[in-house]
Amino acid sequence: MVLAGLAGLFLLSLYIYDSMNPGFLDGLAPQLRAQVSTAEKAQGKTQVHILDVGQGDCVLLCQNGSYAMIDAGTAEASNAILWYLDTLGVKKLDYVFMTHPHADHIGGMRDVLEHYEIGKVILPDFSKGPEPTSKILEKVLLKMQEKEIAAETAQEGAVYPLGEGEITVLLAGIPSQEFNNISVATRFEAPGLCFLDTGDGETALEEELVQRYGLLGGLQADVMKAGHHGSATSNTAQLLAAVGPSVIVASCGKDNSYGHPHKEFLERAGAVGAQVLRTDENGSVALCTDGDGISVVVQQGRQEEAA
Repeated sequence: MVLAGLAGLFLLSLYIYDSMNPGFLDGLAPQLRAQVSTAEKAQGKTQVHILDVGQGDCVLLCQNGSYAMIDAGTAEASNAILWYLDTLGVKKLDYVFMTHPHADHIGGMRDVLEHYEIGKVILPDFSKGPEPTSKILEKVLLKMQEKEIAAETAQEGAVYPLGEGEITVLLAGIPSQEFNNISVATRFEAPGLCFLDTGDGETALEEELVQRYGLLGGLQADVMKAGHHGSATSNTAQLLAAVGPSVIVASCGKDNSYGHPHKEFLERAGAVGAQVLRTDENGSVALCTDGDGISVVVQQGRQEEAA
């Protein structure tokens, strides 16, 4: 409580100082600037936040005061994630989903588990991929054990209530020698907004999703996080057509060495009429609704109605 209060006072002081010294906030690190713009401006009972964590993934789902997180970025982004959640007043995460054990998705998870009350952690099915041996994953699992946090392996069809909404596991990965394809794919649905997250799933995982749900409309979503940071090996034309998103958000680092988001992805997104937002250009992105229309809030302070 004390730390959250201090965080709020610090943010207020930044605003005041910036009003007296225009441009001051622009000199701060991108992740910290996000705390004093996107998180502060987001309003609505249902919110989806794609945090600017550089070349990594971290998504926060909010529904009428209940919260869930999908992945937790890199270790370097840990402090920025904590600032963001504190800015929103988060005290408890009902669920923390680990899509897969790559460092750019779980690097900040240990600190998240340490700082907040956690209802349950949903883990990927490690039996479907190579044996994970990273020290980062080991630290996350040890923190779960230390705090006696409930955990379970993702199962296809499992539903997790969140306020008036629910998070459904569409696919708990597929057997693969690549961690990307054991990614847990989830769909968050709440009044006025539906969101799809496929982790770093690539073409094979997306094909499985389309085969199982495409003809039934089970993939439809207003907003989609671009698969694998906007990679050409994800975000197939077939998946995008089945999802039909109005907005796609690519979580990627500025001038990243992978070239994300790839040109092929941007072209496919354009072909289905989706607006593409990028954390490397727009900073943290929040999609918000009270059930009637979706507003888009980005780090630079621009707010608009989604198509």
